[in-house]
Amino acid sequence: MFLYLAGETIGYVGRVLSVSNIAGYSLESTGDYIIQFTLLTICPNFFNAAIYSQYGRFLYAYGTSETKIQEINVFGKKFQPTIMSFILIFIDFACIFIQAAGGNILRAAKTQQTLNIGNGVYIAGIALQCFSMSCFTLLFSKLMYNIHVKSRLLFARNKDTFELYGGDLQTTSLNGTYFCPWKWASIINSVSLEEVYRYEEKSQPTTIPLEEMSTTQRKMFKYYPFILTIAFILAIIRCFYRLFEVAIGGWNGYLMSHEIFLIVLDFIPLSIGALLTCIFSEGFVFGKQGIKILKQTKLDHYQGKSSRKRLAYDIKTMFGKS
Repeated sequence: MFLYLAGETIGYVGRVLSVSNIAGYSLESTGDYIIQFTLLTICPNFFNAAIYSQYGRFLYAYGTSETKIQEINVFGKKFQPTIMSFILIFIDFACIFIQAAGGNILRAAKTQQTLNIGNGVYIAGIALQCFSMSCFTLLFSKLMYNIHVKSRLLFARNKDTFELYGGDLQTTSLNGTYFCPWKWASIINSVSLEEVYRYEEKSQPTTIPLEEMSTTQRKMFKYYPFILTIAFILAIIRCFYRLFEVAIGGWNGYLMSHEIFLIVLDFIPLSIGALLTCIFSEGFVFGKQGIKILKQTKLDHYQGKSSRKRLAYDIKTMFGKS
């Protein structure tokens, strides 16, 4: 997040300074325009990487036991959070290098053919980024469903809570509900997150201490996944805008030559997303004690393995060898 915010700040300073350089192709300048073009294109990838790393955080924050972690994980035991984050961040950095390579070819281009090659490489990098972000959106939406809807349905069907929360929730389909988001609100409102947590604490007292949180912090914890989802959707809007900007009309196209689109579809979405993620940062949401519990839950989940061994363990699990 720091690399993203610092890069975006420097990039927009470079854009302001490049206003006076309007002669010929802007890309012929090796100064301010190249600074803003490179940083404003590449740095949002760091934002994506920061969001990708939150998948595991959510599992450990909302999964109060080993069984619950496997239950709410989108792929169960098959794909663990470390390998998911690794794959997504690897693709993200591959996008950075591809986009940087395309930008470098464009900067050094002397002929139209070379410009076309650089443009193609650049578009390929952004297209790959759009694809990976779209996949993560589906993955993350399923995780949100498992945390906030599926967990409540399972809680309501438990033999100890059935008499209080059974009824209509008993006949609600676990799988089919995912494709009916208009039903989520009624299910979420039927059982509070605090009730689910209090029940689970009886068998596994390693959950985030909601009772010790202030009213504001409990609300932040409740809405944190949704805020992060909104921030990521805003980043996706920016990514697809960048793809269409170059793919439709190229460097002389309508989107490229009208700055209002950059402001509305790049600057504003990313600024709002950055503001949201700064306000709803881990330290504010989970608190000092919550962060410690998250770390301990992760250590317990991986049985105290080091980072390298965690990745090796996840790879073995992915292929059914663990």
